[in-house]
Amino acid sequence: LIVRDDGTYIDGGFGKYSRTSETCVPEDTRTLTSADSPGPTGPTYEEVMEEIRHAAESLEPGKPTLHQSYNNPAGTGRAEGDPNVYKGDQINFYVDAPTARWEGDLMIGHMEMESYPTQMTIQYGNGDEGSFYTMGKPVSRARGEESRKTSTSYAYQRSGNFHAYATVSYSGRFRVDGGPWQMMMVTPQATSDPLLVRVWWVDV
Repeated sequence: LIVRDDGTYIDGGFGKYSRTSETCVPEDTRTLTSADSPGPTGPTYEEVMEEIRHAAESLEPGKPTLHQSYNNPAGTGRAEGDPNVYKGDQINFYVDAPTARWEGDLMIGHMEMESYPTQMTIQYGNGDEGSFYTMGKPVSRARGEESRKTSTSYAYQRSGNFHAYATVSYSGRFRVDGGPWQMMMVTPQATSDPLLVRVWWVDV
């Protein structure tokens, strides 16, 4: 405060002043928010993750289908799915395992999810099994041509009827509003129906 000679005073603040005892009034007035005031409302992390987990339940993979292309009709003239093979020959196995997809709007934005096959394990029905990081693919051979070894082939060493199974492992990923894909910590599995393989040591 500034005291005049006559005993009166004025406010000598750094802003505007008047002949009263009021404090200075700043040029730029702003509303201050207390540290105790609640911030913007929105979904919690737990709520978001619960919604994502619920949506991921719809990504249950479908049942894979195990095939063998030893008797591919394109080359051998045999019927589709003919189970008869020779002992010691390389039998090419492969699996149809479709990718599961989900898309929709969640609290955090537009979500896309995928569950896709990454590994398969084949039980050949005789106690042996093989694991592969590929689903394989069909191959053809000409009539009379020997079967050839592939990355997913197997040779039975004794005759008999065997039922082979394939168990496929899946990985999951998601992205929000078209952003980068992020991996999901889920590894669902699905098992195929049995595939009959009839192994002969003489010509059938």
